[in-house]
Order: sequence, then structure tokens, then C-alpha cells
Amino acid sequence: MEAQPNSASGKELVERIQNDLSKAQYRYGVQDPFTDSQYYMSTANEMIAKADQLGFIRFQGYTADRAVSQISKIDGEWMRDDGKTLAEIQSGIDQDSIEEISSRAQLRAKARQDVDHTIDRKLALADASAFLRIQDPKMQELAAVALADNTREFPNYKTSLEVAYSGNLRNPSKISPIAERVAKVDARSTARETVSARH
Repeated sequence: MEAQPNSASGKELVERIQNDLSKAQYRYGVQDPFTDSQYYMSTANEMIAKADQLGFIRFQGYTADRAVSQISKIDGEWMRDDGKTLAEIQSGIDQDSIEEISSRAQLRAKARQDVDHTIDRKLALADASAFLRIQDPKMQELAAVALADNTREFPNYKTSLEVAYSGNLRNPSKISPIAERVAKVDARSTARETVSARH
């Protein structure tokens, strides 16, 4: 059982995490009628690759609240039924995801020690899920900085991020790709700070 935080920021963090984890964690999907398989993808590029692999020219887009729209390839360009391009849709998803990560990071910093390990575990899962939805490399870098800050400040968060989406919750053979990326960004940032401090 998780301990409930006492501070307003701790309580707000718990509510935000619960709300964010209740949303759809993927943004695209397609059903293969030949194998009766359903595929869910986090980014537009992943979905396009899967659609091309399957030879499909149509797939579904999902909002955070699970509203479904159809996305079709028209004259070589992927577009939603309302005329919005897939690039525009993904750009919005990238922006929303980075805002979610940043907002939760601010709440986590305010809550400080008023959060137990189970809340940090759920926070890491929510952050990892949002990180996977970011396609733009520059936006991924911004998100990784926020995640790296949390890994330095909160050991339980770091441990949880290392296993998030690794496919193995106990003694994983290697840390998750998300945690690897965050560690690289953190190392570069630390190296830059060291060089700046010397000059």
C-alpha cells in the first residue's frame, strides 16, 4: 500500500499521475484482418513503418482520452479525416508529452520527500510512456533533461525508470532504452557544466 502524501503538491502529483496513467498511452493503431492482430504505436514514424510493412494505407489515431480518428494515405501524404497532416498531429503529441513530463517534474520537485517509492515508480512509468510518444529528437532531448533531473534527485525514480518498458520487471538484463538515453543526456549535460565551470 502506498503512503499518501501530506503536502498539497504531493497530493496534486499523485492525482496527476493517476490521471495521466488512465489515458491512452499510445497514439496510433491498426488491425491486421489477415492475422487478427492489433498493433499500437507511440509515434507517427513507428505507425507509418508498420502500415508500410503490412501494406495498409489507413490506420487509426487516438487522443489521450481515447477518441478515435481515421488517418489515410492520400496522394502520398498521411492525413486525418479532418485534413490535418500526420506531421501536424505528431507535433502536437510531442508538445503535449513534453508539457506532461515538465509539469510532473515541477510537482515532484515541490513534493520533495513527501512521496514514497510507489509514487516514484508510477511517475517513472508515466514519464517513460510520454517520452516514447515524442518523435522529434530535439523535443526528446528536452524531455530527457527533465527525466535526468529526476534521476539525480530521486533514487527510487531512477530505479523505476531503469526498468520501465524494459520487458522485465525483476532483474532486467539491461536497463531500458529510455533510461539509457536519459543517462547519455545527463552525462553530456554534466560534461558541459564541468567545462563551463573551468572557464
